[in-house]
Amino acid sequence: MTTTHEQTARNAEIVSRRLAGEGTAALAREYGVTSTRIAQLVRRHREKIGEIPTRPRVKAKPRKREPREVKAAGAPRRRVAQAVVPVWPDQPYTGPVTVVPGTQVAARPFSMSPEMALAAARARAEQGPLRSLAGIRERRI
Repeated sequence: MTTTHEQTARNAEIVSRRLAGEGTAALAREYGVTSTRIAQLVRRHREKIGEIPTRPRVKAKPRKREPREVKAAGAPRRRVAQAVVPVWPDQPYTGPVTVVPGTQVAARPFSMSPEMALAAARARAEQGPLRSLAGIRERRI
């Protein structure tokens, strides 16, 4: 592994040879770097000596996110060890959350309405017992 001083000396040698007229591809092969890296080193050198103006830094734009309350939807465990951190925080998390369409958690768990339960019972009563591919008959409940 090369030290910082060796790398700085190597970069200075690359820049001086490139400015002397050697090809980018030949230098990249010799030093084991990409031609893009050679161009970056030369551009930075020219910016430092004032030959070309420095590029203004582009400020990163914040993501467009809506602060929403996140609901926990985990299943309870049988054996829960004593947690060092409390299970429920004092305040719910309301930070930035990326919401993908179609993945929002239901407000309440699925439950069958009495009408739907009656319709399912009628359909099951009219349907004969099913056989599986193994020849096992379905149990009647």
